[in-house]
Parts: sequence; structure tokens; C-alpha cells
Amino acid sequence: MPSRFPICVKLYWDTNRNLPLLGKLPREKLKKIFLHPPGDARPAFPIEVSRLRECLRKNYGNIAVKVLLKNEVLLLANTPYIDEMKQVVMNGETLGYLFFDPIRDEWRFRLGPLGAAILVNEKLVTHIKLPTRKITKGILRPSDYKMLHFENTDEIVLINSRDEIIGTAVMLKRDKFLVIKKWPSTKLEKLLKLIDLPKVTWNDVIKANEIWLHYFISSSHRLIYKVLNKIKGKKAMLFSGGKDSLLTLHILLDFGIEPKLLFNNTTAELPTVFNFAFHYVNKLGFEMEEIKPTIDFWTALRKFGPPARDYRWCTRLLKVLPTIIYFKRFKDKFLLFTGLRLYESVARAHASSIERARHMKNVIYVAPILEWPTLAEWLYLWHKGCEVNPLYYFGYDRLGCFMCPASKLCEFRITKVLHPEIWEPWEKYLYSFAEKKKLPKEWVTLGLWRWLGIGSTKRNLCKRKNLEVNNLENNILNTFRELFNVIAYSEKSITLANRNKIDIDFLQNMFTILNIKFSTNDNTLSVMNSVLTIQTNSDYVKVSWSQYNNLVRDCLKTIIKGVYCINCGYCELVCRNKAIISKGNLKMVNLEKCNKCRLCIDDCTVVRYILPLVEMICGLKH
Repeated sequence: MPSRFPICVKLYWDTNRNLPLLGKLPREKLKKIFLHPPGDARPAFPIEVSRLRECLRKNYGNIAVKVLLKNEVLLLANTPYIDEMKQVVMNGETLGYLFFDPIRDEWRFRLGPLGAAILVNEKLVTHIKLPTRKITKGILRPSDYKMLHFENTDEIVLINSRDEIIGTAVMLKRDKFLVIKKWPSTKLEKLLKLIDLPKVTWNDVIKANEIWLHYFISSSHRLIYKVLNKIKGKKAMLFSGGKDSLLTLHILLDFGIEPKLLFNNTTAELPTVFNFAFHYVNKLGFEMEEIKPTIDFWTALRKFGPPARDYRWCTRLLKVLPTIIYFKRFKDKFLLFTGLRLYESVARAHASSIERARHMKNVIYVAPILEWPTLAEWLYLWHKGCEVNPLYYFGYDRLGCFMCPASKLCEFRITKVLHPEIWEPWEKYLYSFAEKKKLPKEWVTLGLWRWLGIGSTKRNLCKRKNLEVNNLENNILNTFRELFNVIAYSEKSITLANRNKIDIDFLQNMFTILNIKFSTNDNTLSVMNSVLTIQTNSDYVKVSWSQYNNLVRDCLKTIIKGVYCINCGYCELVCRNKAIISKGNLKMVNLEKCNKCRLCIDDCTVVRYILPLVEMICGLKH
């Protein structure tokens, strides 16, 4: 499951007008909407309402659809789950949870307090009464409850002794129930009063939130004004065509800035994303420059294997590196505007609105919409009448690369339907990879390739499919052992195929940077009286050590840097003294210019992504 967000969006519900508000004025009596952090709710789109209708019809019948979905204004907010789960909010209360079940490969629905109260009132769901105020047991037997009404439904609503909705259960046997959800006690009558609230449209919501949209726009403009007063430079913007960059562009245009537009083409973008970005820019009468990587996705894939959430080599090679290369060409200072937002991920929740770019002295990142919630974004874009990327209306939460490991299975299903021309080769590659490495088909069908290690979500998916987690992890490690030509390994040594023919001269050059004292004898290099020895020839490199520590790890970094170097050029870009020189397939250092900052080793692309794998393969802990 994802880490806990340190921040949460504050959303309110005006029960008089029956609509959501982005803020609250002093002394204004509004109901706070309780959502799981970060609470970044957005409107429910027609395709999601259709999914919801279908699930309700399947679970509770046609009448349930009519009595439950009485309001056009529905909010959806992400909730922790093994795939996609949306908390559905209507009339200021949780109607239920719409989620994609990866095991059944279908969309399903689970009741919330409001949905449960309405169905209980209409006698469309089984509900039982407990003799206590709170749920005290996980399994309920006939002696623990009184049957109030029975329907042939999967879920059973639990009501306490005070006629309050307190949770739901599922049936184990005819008279035995398993509690699956507990809620704070809420009076049944109080929930039923919400049914009679007035019907509203999204136009009503936009009109009611105009003051708050003005507040967010003013905050963004104040930040831009502050930056322009303090920092002089050319204005540029990374435009992807997603809602965040679309909003950022219009905020800049409203302020009177026409930035130089840049599109980061990772060579793995969804075709609709690429086409829409250029279409929209052309419609506005602007031009946009394309930033391309030096190595395309499919070529890099053969070298590194499938990317994963904990193995995201693709971001460095296809996005970060090309951006650095582009801006290194200029001597001018740049203010680079981005659509970064706090509520996108736990990592971004700690971001700042103004940051100096790493490895780009002439670039300062500016995030004018950092504190905008998603609901405010959509209300603004609709209010302005902006054309939005159509993929959002198919159910995508975020847009980018077609196989992004951060995506969910339900999004992959959409991509498979909309863009079979790119999904079929990818799926074919995954099946071929799995077959060669003796990985189960679920590694592909359940998207287990999205994790390298065994995280809680991956473990949960494996458990539901009765897959042995440890065997799967061993197979994956063996897969990468073959991919990176690890000939032999143990807790105290490792032998790698010498792909780039590194020699003693290369090692001496690198060890000098690291201030490691060594001695050489033919093709053997010894460190600190043979605490660590390295043997090298044209076929292999063997490293042996007595105890794994920081010194050994530094030595392994230099060897991995040499053996697996793909000439991406990252070390040349980050070196401030321009001390990197090429020697065949290797990158070495001009020691006269070097200040021993170690960036060329510690921040090397292959070191960053392959060293942790080598440590996992050898069972090393650092």
C-alpha cells in the first residue's frame, strides 16, 4: 500500500445548496468532506457513472440505480487498494466505493454509509441489527444479531442498537457473516435526510466556487510576480498536454507570459498524449520544441529489462537526461515552469514552488499550481471552456508513458483497447520475457512486473492468486542475473562478464577519485592488504572481499560503472570541471581537472539502477 500523505486537501459541502466548495469563509457553516489522504477528489465523468450504474444494477437491481444516483454532481477520490478504488461522494456523504478487481478482471462496487442507508430504507439489501452500539466481533453468528430483512445480495448492512449504520459484512454461510467494513456511527434518519437535498449541475458548482477559483488564480499570479521580480531569465515551460500543464499554461497566459514550450518525448508516450499536446499548442498559435532522448525506450529496454516502481531507469534515461542535455546548450538563465502539484504523490508532497534544478545551474523550476487541488483544476478548465485531453474522460487518472509502472491495471486495460498498436508489442515482450525466465503468466496478467521487490501490494496480489512469493522473487533475481551476465556470486564474491573490457588502468583511474589505496600485480588489484581483491581480463571481472562495507560498495560502483556503461553521457553532464574523457566504450577521468566530487560514480545511471540489483542477487545488505 502507498505511504501515508503528510497533507490533505480541505473540501467542504454546502448542504443548503447541495454542492462541494473548495474553501470555507469565517463563520460559514459547512460540512467537511472526509476523504482518505490526500483527499484530492475530482468530478466523476460519464464513463465512470456508467460503470457505477452497471455495478449497482448487477448487485442490487434496476431500482437501486434510480434511488441511489439522483444527483449529477458526484466526486471521486482515490482510496488505498491493490489497484484502482474510488470513494464516491454524493450529497456530501460517501455513497460507496467503485473499484477494479484485478483477480476477477472487472469493476465492482462496495456500499458506503449513504448508499447503505438508502438501500436499507428501500429494502433492497440484507440488513441485520446488533444488540450492541459497536461491532465487537469479526464473525457474526445467529446469536449475535437479529435479521431485519433478507435479500440475495453479497453485502449485508449492519445496524446497531440505536438504529445507526455502523458497517457492512459478507455472508460466509446462510446465517454466518464476516465483518468487512466498520464506520463511525451515523443515525439512519440523518443519512436519509440527505436524499431530499436539491439537485444541482456542475455549472452550479462552478458558479458557487468562483470566489475560490479567484483565490487560487491570485495565489499563482502572486508567486509568478514574486519570481519575476527576484530572478531574471528566459521563460520556458514543459508542456505534456495533461490537465496540470494545461492549467499552468493558461495561468501564465492570463498573467501575460508566453513561455517557450517544450515537449519531453520519452518515445514511450501514449499517441493520444503526443498528438493532443501539439494539436492544442498549434490551436493557440504557438510553436513547441520537442526534447528527445539519445536512446529510445525499446533499445534501453533490451539493456535494462522491464522498468518497475522501484527500478525506474526509464525516468532518468528518457526524461531527466534529455532535459539536462537540452538546457546545457544555453548560457542564459531559464525560469522553467512546470505543472507540479503537492497532491500527486507522497514524494511531491514535500516539493517547493521554487527550486534550483539539479545539475542545471542555469535553470530554476517554478511550480505556480503547486497547491491546486484536482477539483479546482477541473472547475477552472471547464469555466474557461478549455479543450481537455480526451483520455481523461476514458478513466485515466494520469497521462504519460503507455507502460508506466506507476499506472494501474484498469488503465492498462483502457490502453489495450484504445492503442492496441503499442500495447500488443509490449505485451508480447512481457510474455516472451516471462516464458524465457520461467515466470508465471500472472507476472504479466496481474502486472507483477511493476515491482522488482516484494512490496505489500505485490504480496497481496500473489496471495490472492496462490502464488509463492519467495519463488517468484528468486525467479526475478535469476532473470536479472542472466540479463546482466552475472557468472557466479556468493556473499563474499561476484564474477561479472567483462562487457566493456575494463582493465587495471580503468580501475586505477576510478580508485584515485575515491581515494582508495591499492596495489597491482599483473591483472589483479588489491585494496588494503587484500581486504578486497579484483581480478580482471578480457572475459570477466571477479571481486572478492572479506566483509561487505562502504569500501567494497565503492569498489563495486566503479566496476559496475565500467562493465555496464551505455554511454548515456550523464557523467559528462554532471561534471562541473569537464574532466570526463572517453576511452573506447568507457568514460574515464582527467585527474588533473578532477576535484574528486564523486558525482560521476555515485550518480552514474547504471550504478544507480544496477548496483541495488547486484546486491539483491548476492544477498548483500547495506
